[in-house]
Amino acid sequence: MLALRTLLSVPRVTSATIILLLSLSDGQGADLKYQFKQDQKFAFDVEIIGEVPGSVETHKGVAVFRVVRIADGSVQLHYKGGLKKSVKSDSDGSSRRRGFGPGGPFGPGGMSSFRPDGPFGGNQLRGLLQAENQVTLTSNGDVVSLQSNSQLPYLLGNLSLLFFEPLPDAGQQSWVAENGVTVRQGGRDSDFPFPRTPFDKPERQTSAKERSEYKVGAVNRDVATISRKYSFSMPSSGPDDPAIEVNGEGNWGFDTKIGLPASMNFSQRMVLKTKNSTLEIPVKVNYQRISEDKLESFLAEREKRAAEEQQALQDRIAGKPKPISADEKKKILEDLSSTEFSRLTGQLVKLKIMNPHPDDKDIALAIQPHLKAANRPTRVMAEAAWSRWKVLVEGPDSKSDEKKGEMKSTVASENENPFELRSDLNVIRTWTDSTGKFAIEAEFVSLKNGEVTLKRKDGKEVKMSLNRLSKDDQALARKIAEAK
Repeated sequence: MLALRTLLSVPRVTSATIILLLSLSDGQGADLKYQFKQDQKFAFDVEIIGEVPGSVETHKGVAVFRVVRIADGSVQLHYKGGLKKSVKSDSDGSSRRRGFGPGGPFGPGGMSSFRPDGPFGGNQLRGLLQAENQVTLTSNGDVVSLQSNSQLPYLLGNLSLLFFEPLPDAGQQSWVAENGVTVRQGGRDSDFPFPRTPFDKPERQTSAKERSEYKVGAVNRDVATISRKYSFSMPSSGPDDPAIEVNGEGNWGFDTKIGLPASMNFSQRMVLKTKNSTLEIPVKVNYQRISEDKLESFLAEREKRAAEEQQALQDRIAGKPKPISADEKKKILEDLSSTEFSRLTGQLVKLKIMNPHPDDKDIALAIQPHLKAANRPTRVMAEAAWSRWKVLVEGPDSKSDEKKGEMKSTVASENENPFELRSDLNVIRTWTDSTGKFAIEAEFVSLKNGEVTLKRKDGKEVKMSLNRLSKDDQALARKIAEAK
């Protein structure tokens, strides 16, 4: 867990200074240096467990890397992966809370402006979604650049950087990495034009410090065991925001023969303090590099599964509904019952273009409750999905509503279906991005040179690349542009 990376989660780092303090130990030990080969592939099995008040959150998944380019003492890696979150109720959770009044730490008067996964919950944590990005590192593990992000909860930073610790010069057996960082809280990411939440707060900046101490221990079968102690300190940025202290330790395994990380077993404790309250969150981070033969099997299975899902989706779009497999249905129902905005709405976006099969009425029933969701984007997407799936609940006559575009929307004016193309092209509708995570209510303005311009209700124009919209909205944008 490279120190620079640790604070790239929510809250976010906007600047950092890295100081490596190296000290020689007695004798000669393992020579630690990253070694990469062109087009090389490697991957890690990851498990992160966080004990938040009232529940235990487990995040599991695989991170896959491919060496894209090696030049000028640095390597460019392509990352693809993500973790899946599961939550288990913890009857013992109260033992980690002290001094909270009614409503708990995130209720009235509590730490509502800071959550372990950021002020907007899971919406910003792209490490919990299947994502891709590019990482450039030096042979010592220093981060040269990071395109896009894969942020994790609990101040763990980017999943794509989780495995790469800073390494010393040859012969050094103990070293220290210290950072001075500026942390941003509130506001929103600047790399996407869609609003993340209707409750965006003004951005605040706070200075923080972190320190990692490393020491090389035994070397067994070419794997060096390196102990790591970590500390992080951030003062409170205001009366409603907690001061944060993080302390942890564990072992990092580094394969000196092939020059790649081998494993990590690390535990840390995050402590959030306000004037009258204290919250402690124990976190465990474990990962293991996947063997080459298992990696090939994993990649082959992933490609096969992706091809099958794509073919099934195309069949449904083409009007060839088939019963959904038990595994796929289980995932859909889990997504529809999820409290994670991106996971729920991403599934609703997929369902709105599927042709339902009579055997899948339970999916329609799972969509129905979201028609009354308090969150506006969720309601809009649920209504769009419901217009296609309600036939399984209300009967064949409900098809006529879909064809006539008469779906009643609780958020669009004059019973307008925001996903239906009307004769009046200059209407405000809901546009979604290609990940299904974000939505914006806006009017189409133009499509020029692959760039879409939309106008929000407040009159502000937003521009973005056409390919950042969902496939349905890309097709709609082209259709409106041609009609104009």
